[in-house]
Amino acid sequence: MKGGNLSLGGHILCSYVTSVWTVLAVKGGNLSLGGHILCSYVTSVWTVLAVKGGNLSLGNDQDVKKLDSFFKQELNFDVQRVPNLELEVLKDCLSALQKELSGAGAETYYCFICAILSHGNENGILTQDKQHISMDTIRGYFDNKHMGSFAGRPRVFLVQACRGAKKQQGIDIADDEPIDISDIIGRTTVPGEADFLIAYSTTEGHKSFRRDSTGSWFMHSLLKVLKERHRTEHLEEMLIDVRAEVSQEWQTCDGTKQMPCTWSTLRKRLYFC
Repeated sequence: MKGGNLSLGGHILCSYVTSVWTVLAVKGGNLSLGGHILCSYVTSVWTVLAVKGGNLSLGNDQDVKKLDSFFKQELNFDVQRVPNLELEVLKDCLSALQKELSGAGAETYYCFICAILSHGNENGILTQDKQHISMDTIRGYFDNKHMGSFAGRPRVFLVQACRGAKKQQGIDIADDEPIDISDIIGRTTVPGEADFLIAYSTTEGHKSFRRDSTGSWFMHSLLKVLKERHRTEHLEEMLIDVRAEVSQEWQTCDGTKQMPCTWSTLRKRLYFC
């Protein structure tokens, strides 16, 4: 359906609703606009996987509290916590989530968000038994080939983990150069890897940092921006702000910096209302 404006509380979300996902913090029933069903159920789910270590560190514990406060208490997401997983148990957990979301969950959930809090390196996420699993492998459990009934719905991964041992140093930058942004052309079919977003706490090969008192740099800034702006900005807009804050506001005493990055195949703007 095209044309018109979709508004919430007087704020215009979009001028064409075909280009926007709106995840509402309500449960059950049907959401309609002008007689057109946008989704059967708009309940959403997020899962936090803490896959390394015995007890959660103080920094990780702060991250979990902030994630829970925003997604569960503010947005009313259904929440599942799965801490300290060995590799095979993690695979079983991912398989179970895949079956839930592609089975009965396909009629219940409109969005899936997974926060991964762990150690990691160039080989991927480090599990409790000191094995590794790559984000490509994790993402593969939830692609449209394995979850056809969930096709067209956003799947978001928030990854707080090192991706190597390198440290990033700050440098002076020149004036901004203009950037051309190409239009995205829609397709009549949905590719197998469509509608994913992975927000990494750091770039490939580099360390990721946390403080016991506030949690990880990335999750602290992410949840701060989400709480402040989720009613007016879509997710990828907010992630630009997160990257800016982490890269500019945080550094270690020896000047080491951290640069979050995002990999995305989302085909629509994702709002949390």
